[in-house]
Amino acid sequence: MNHNGNFIKRTLCAILACAFLLGCFVPSSWADDVGSEDVYDLILEVRHEGKALSNAIIGLEKGEKRFLPLVDLARILGVAIDADYEAKSISGFRFVESNPFAVDLAQGTYTVKDKTYPYNEGELFVYELGYGVKEVYATVDFLNKLWDLGFELDYLQARLNINTKDKLLYQIQQKREARRTARLLRKEQKDAEKYDDEGFLKLPNKPKMFSLPVVDVNTTLQYQAQDSQHRESVNFSGRNDFAYGEVDYNAQLVNAPDGDKGLDN
Repeated sequence: MNHNGNFIKRTLCAILACAFLLGCFVPSSWADDVGSEDVYDLILEVRHEGKALSNAIIGLEKGEKRFLPLVDLARILGVAIDADYEAKSISGFRFVESNPFAVDLAQGTYTVKDKTYPYNEGELFVYELGYGVKEVYATVDFLNKLWDLGFELDYLQARLNINTKDKLLYQIQQKREARRTARLLRKEQKDAEKYDDEGFLKLPNKPKMFSLPVVDVNTTLQYQAQDSQHRESVNFSGRNDFAYGEVDYNAQLVNAPDGDKGLDN
């Protein structure tokens, strides 16, 4: 009985040791790396006016607060940003250079439109993802103060909605592309009006009040050797502008041995 009891104890100790060792090699999530038991990964879709800008961004949920990756969001939205972690500063502009922003991580302040404000310690923190890569996590309220894009977190739908009325960068680019396409179409239409099907330039030639005539003259000579008879004719055709219209005319002079002489028009 003692041998059986010792065997059971040794077996249980071996199982517990294996479980401990396996637990050491289980890969941790981003939330586990923070070192707090009440921190969880928060995977969100980013949408704007019904369009999915990103299928998944990874934020953090700690207690009642949710944090979003500031630099990653800037990349998705097209916000120009420069994060200098050694200098503990973040700067950039929202779509256009006339909307600059800055965050001083050392002083705990942020600047928008040349006005500087303090932010609370719990609104923003820097987290190292590994291999020297860092990310700034901020609350939705802080992001709205920094960029004013109407961020709204739908926790049940696991979605980050952007409700701003301003045009985002992808919309600005679409508008530019549409204008460029419209200009190219107008140019093609103008070129089609300027050139004919064979590629020759069409010159405007509207009728004038009066223009000098353009005349075409053709002569015909017929000769019969057996009776030495001959017949001559001269054809005149012309055109000119008159009273903003076109005038066409034809005339024929005939000289024949049968007496058929005269002017036909």
